[in-house]
Amino acid sequence: MDMATSTFTEHLPPPRFALNPRADDESSDGQLLDRFIDDQDALAFEELVRRHSSMVLGVCRRVLDNAHDAEDCFQAVFLVLVRKAASVRPREMVGNWLYGVAYRTALEARKLAARRRNREKKRCEMHSNRAETKSDDWQELQPLLDQELAKLPNKYRGVLISCDLEGRTRKEVAQILGLPEGTVASRLARARVLLAKRLSRRNLAISAGALAVLLSNKALTEVPATLSMATAHAALQLAGGQPITGIVSGHVAALTDAVVRSLVWTRLTIASAVVVLLTILGIGLGTLLPSVLANKNSLEDKPNALVAKPEKPQVARDCIIQQIDTASQTLQASGDELYDVQIGPATRITLDGAERKLGDLRTGMIVHLEMQRAPNGRRDALSITVAGEAVVGIVEGMNDDSVTIRSEIGPNKIEKTYHLEKGAAITVDGKKTKHGDLKLKMRVILHLSPSKKAVGIKAVGPKVAVTVKSVQVDKRTLALDVPNLHLVAEGVAVAEDAEIVIDGKKSTLADLQVCMRVTVQMSAESQRSYVVGITTRSQESGVRSQE
Repeated sequence: MDMATSTFTEHLPPPRFALNPRADDESSDGQLLDRFIDDQDALAFEELVRRHSSMVLGVCRRVLDNAHDAEDCFQAVFLVLVRKAASVRPREMVGNWLYGVAYRTALEARKLAARRRNREKKRCEMHSNRAETKSDDWQELQPLLDQELAKLPNKYRGVLISCDLEGRTRKEVAQILGLPEGTVASRLARARVLLAKRLSRRNLAISAGALAVLLSNKALTEVPATLSMATAHAALQLAGGQPITGIVSGHVAALTDAVVRSLVWTRLTIASAVVVLLTILGIGLGTLLPSVLANKNSLEDKPNALVAKPEKPQVARDCIIQQIDTASQTLQASGDELYDVQIGPATRITLDGAERKLGDLRTGMIVHLEMQRAPNGRRDALSITVAGEAVVGIVEGMNDDSVTIRSEIGPNKIEKTYHLEKGAAITVDGKKTKHGDLKLKMRVILHLSPSKKAVGIKAVGPKVAVTVKSVQVDKRTLALDVPNLHLVAEGVAVAEDAEIVIDGKKSTLADLQVCMRVTVQMSAESQRSYVVGITTRSQESGVRSQE
């Protein structure tokens, strides 16, 4: 037994079962999952581990540099499955769900590893073993594969994972999904093309055919039997009610808890966004919200449609930091769109007039971001200047020199009163205004100075990607199809001064056409919202015919 594997098994009692090289159980993944949920069927869970262990360990090893960390990550993924099994949708796509959790868990493990680099050498036996078998092409592909694969729409990612990462035939996948084999074949071909295009934008030129061959030859990962057995055994102990801290190492327990929390918070965030949208459009929740939560990934497949951005250095973007990853030296910030930014040695970071490092920044900070689009499409940060912090929430109270906000960021909805700096800049739906024009229940972003006073208030509603179903110019109303929620909103009001931009040109309501895909900017008023802006690009307005 190698050292990395022994760390999992040395404190565990001997497993009561073994994972067979081949299983006779012909049940679908969904049937196995139901048996585990309903009856805590050990053999059903064992079979799920057997079917998907190679793919899961492959993700963990590609993202993480350390063999021990990869195996910790592998174990945590299946412990997360124990805790969140009931949330897997659709049931037959367990592999796709596990892939997403594995990638999320590996990123979390990488963050944790960055904080404990002094504990031991990072490089271990796994590296020398892997280097003997992987080609130069595979070495180039590995660091980028999961970053780009995770961004594919679910219907494409799922079939690629099943066929290319797990070795299933198209016929098997068609039976699992209840689709014609031809549909699976077309989705698989499309998935390979989309992934190859995404990789080419990262300076890795590879054809869809070559990508398929490389994945089939290299992506399947041999999983040590002892690792699979220990993982399945720990999972069943957890399912039986034993506390996680008594089953696995503290590191695996912390990693599992962190990922479960992130999954819950993602679902709550999406649920909140859906509630806001349904309230704006005047639609009752009914039984819709559970289905939205169950299909949350579909909400993440399509980014907001925005007016085309120039291919030149982008200067003077004021953004709010959403995420920071010190391990990969990247951050995500939201401004007029969502930016994924690479921090380099030449990036200048300034906080309180002094030069700082990425680790000194925090989520919620407002930054002045100068960045340049690299030839591969990546955005490189030139400079980051911290201008203050942001509070996102709902106006609950006002007086002449203060405003009370109920925060919408974080799990706790906290009300807090902020004093206004004299001359604070206030905008409502993009227009400069004064303090008295703010209304209760408006959604706002508060810009705080280092002294925690509000130096700016921006009242703005959400952006929603929709398809135009009908336009009534005389009544200034729209019927909008919200594809990801499978609903149509009738009679959505459009403001007289709404800004409408088509292909970068100022347009009118009469220029909108049925079936156009557009992004609508809703007003800041949370109780009776209306459209204050519409943008679209011609390449996004055609109906896609590809499967």
